[in-house]
Amino acid sequence: MVERFKQEILKRHLEEKIDIRASGCHGFCERGPLVVIRPERVCYMNVEATDVSQILTETVLEGKVIDRLLYQDPLTREKITHEEDIPFYKFQQRVVFGSNGEIDPTRIDDYIAVGGYQGLEKVLSEKTPEEVIETIKQSGLRGRGGGGFPTGANGVLSKSKRKGKVRHL
Repeated sequence: MVERFKQEILKRHLEEKIDIRASGCHGFCERGPLVVIRPERVCYMNVEATDVSQILTETVLEGKVIDRLLYQDPLTREKITHEEDIPFYKFQQRVVFGSNGEIDPTRIDDYIAVGGYQGLEKVLSEKTPEEVIETIKQSGLRGRGGGGFPTGANGVLSKSKRKGKVRHL
């Protein structure tokens, strides 16, 4: 789908006006592929390659909404234009995927622009290893290995076993 959009944009000489951001799954996989037009936030579902030309012409260039590509609430039959108004998303607080759709995961500058790596920068420039371990221990995070091992304990164990060796987690 992304390639089809890129081809159509190049064919129309719109590469200076339109930027494509390929993103990970928005979570509503059964309705994909999804296309969200920003900044208007128009969300199209079940998009097919044959829809690309119409989306570019009618929505991107003319500002019209293509009704047949919108989400339709199965209970009310209401067509919903914006992704955040769709019941599936409406009450979600997207933490891990909060910037999904706004950044391209293959562009590191996109991630940095939304604050990516700030935590790492702080750890490397302001914290001692002991402070980092203590912060992790206080967070209550647990490992994902199945045993629910307290994450901070990993730091304590690896530090105690280090004895001059450099270890990477």
